[in-house]
Amino acid sequence: MAKGKGKGKKGVQNVRVMDDYTGEDGLKFERVLNQLVNSHSQTTFCIQDEFGLDSSGTAQLGKLSQSQFRIFDEFVSFAVQFQTYRIKRVRFDIYDVAPGVGASAFFSTFHDVNTTGAQYTPNINGVVDGPDSQIVPPGIGKISLVWTAKGVTENEFQSTVSSAPATQDFGGLRYYIPSSTQSYNGKFQIFCKVIVDFRGRT
Repeated sequence: MAKGKGKGKKGVQNVRVMDDYTGEDGLKFERVLNQLVNSHSQTTFCIQDEFGLDSSGTAQLGKLSQSQFRIFDEFVSFAVQFQTYRIKRVRFDIYDVAPGVGASAFFSTFHDVNTTGAQYTPNINGVVDGPDSQIVPPGIGKISLVWTAKGVTENEFQSTVSSAPATQDFGGLRYYIPSSTQSYNGKFQIFCKVIVDFRGRT
């Protein structure tokens, strides 16, 4: 006698057992807990600080890179709570607070995948010819530039302990302020907002 096809065959099914008291809330808690464990308690923060640049009779070249971000008060306070970090994005809001003072400045972002610990040194051509190079426009008095981590190396996590191994800088803001006949302390104010992922609670 031929047996019926397909009868008595059942696939393996996942069975979810819910606690009688916690129910759906208990399952949601487990999902959140598992996510925290899998991400090593990764948390994202926005840390901020402000810098002032002067106009003077001497031309200036400089940068604000990750070595400066790491000494922000907020960064230092978070670094002692976590094992690793990575800087994902930075926005630089740059203001000319004395538009009546006849001085200009060039700003642009840069990427420098540095694996040797040597600091990047900006030059005039690099600042002026950068793809996003800008001058704070007279009368408007503000520009914004954004640095974003790109590629595998820039997106890797680094130790919050600077010597284990030595931390690496991957870029930031560079500037060139030509010499001016008018000097003004803090003519250009730069507000930095740094998006940082911290991971691994200590």
